[in-house]
Amino acid sequence: YNIEIKTLLEEIKAILPESKYSILLNSQTTWSNFIESDNLSLDTILESEIYFEPYLISSGIKYQNKKHRYEELITLYKYLNIN
Repeated sequence: YNIEIKTLLEEIKAILPESKYSILLNSQTTWSNFIESDNLSLDTILESEIYFEPYLISSGIKYQNKKHRYEELITLYKYLNIN
């Protein structure tokens, strides 16, 4: 979802005034930092195991986190296009 999120942010940028987009971009940076930290904890806690199941759990969580953020941005984009 990295490419999709980046593309969507560019589309939202075209709609929002710079001051509001700056706030969204700050939020995205904060979210990205959180996800990076969360992924590191998953790597440390689960993916260091030698079994396949913890790796699948970790991968699933990472995927869902990015998917959820993408869906949040899609909702915002649709709202901005309606209004």
